[in-house]
Amino acid sequence: MFSDLFNVFFPQLCIGCQKKLNPSEEILCIYCESDIPMSNNWNEYKSELYRKLCGKIPLEGAASFYLFDKVSPVRKLVHSLKYKGAKEVGYYIGNKFGNLLTSNSSIIKDIDLIVPLPLHPHKLKVRGFNQCDPFADALSKTLNVPYETGALTRIVENVSQTKMDKHNRFTNVKKIFNVENKEILKSKHILLVDDVVTTGATSESCLATILEVPDTRVSFVAMAEVRSK
Repeated sequence: MFSDLFNVFFPQLCIGCQKKLNPSEEILCIYCESDIPMSNNWNEYKSELYRKLCGKIPLEGAASFYLFDKVSPVRKLVHSLKYKGAKEVGYYIGNKFGNLLTSNSSIIKDIDLIVPLPLHPHKLKVRGFNQCDPFADALSKTLNVPYETGALTRIVENVSQTKMDKHNRFTNVKKIFNVENKEILKSKHILLVDDVVTTGATSESCLATILEVPDTRVSFVAMAEVRSK
């Protein structure tokens, strides 16, 4: 009764279109959900994302859930998560993606530990939380795999890469991560998770740092990716 009364005065709104959600809907209405372009690469070894990362480091698998499109609700989802503290968005995407990754045809297999891509301490202090944490937590519960936030740190707060060319982006992210506890990662298959992948430069740098630990393997997933045009 109290829940119904609360929803009357404070109705849950779709992040995409700001219309009132039905009781069966969560985060997005069915219309916005159906309008979001999906990556559909969770069962595809030779996807664009996999090739983007695997050309430079040995990678077991790579997948993303959405395609990032500035005119679709994906942009609003990511913005709400990163800048408005809407952690429920990360859990929402993580639960949905995790259910796909439990399929027998998923390329993300035999994971021992989930690690969110870390934020620099300064940005973490400003934002209040790492936007990858809710996503990693939801994947952890769905896949029944532990996740760890203290194994890696970001030691360089690199500048924005939005106006850099591809070469400068990769140069900009060299040696920006550090392994804090090698024993946590040693001899494990690590799943690194990120929010949005553009060139893959930052993700690649973090994956390469993990691979410096003996006998590690790496896979990668993201909430969304920007495809090449």
